[in-house]
Amino acid sequence: MASVFMVTVASGGRLTSSGADSDMTKPISLNVRLMPEINEKLEALARNRGCSKSDLASQAIVSFVDDQAWQVREIELGLAEARSGKPGVPHEEVAAWVQSWDTDHELPRPKSKK
Repeated sequence: MASVFMVTVASGGRLTSSGADSDMTKPISLNVRLMPEINEKLEALARNRGCSKSDLASQAIVSFVDDQAWQVREIELGLAEARSGKPGVPHEEVAAWVQSWDTDHELPRPKSKK
């Protein structure tokens, strides 16, 4: 059975475990279901760091969302560049180069086709 605890999430892109409203944000609550072993690890980590489980969960959510947003943004930029018709490196050349890593015959980094 999963454990449930509350995480307070402030709107405006900032996460917090504080229950107090600020001038800029209005916190909302989020229920999170955790497997017991994750809950135990989270409790131990919170004790060791001297903070609450909500604080740690908020930090983890911020980190995950930021990482995912960066990845999506970079993929979108790469796709837009590929669709633009600008010169680039053919996939086959990049694949061959990567496959040559850690071999006795590593290929040089492929150059953009102009």
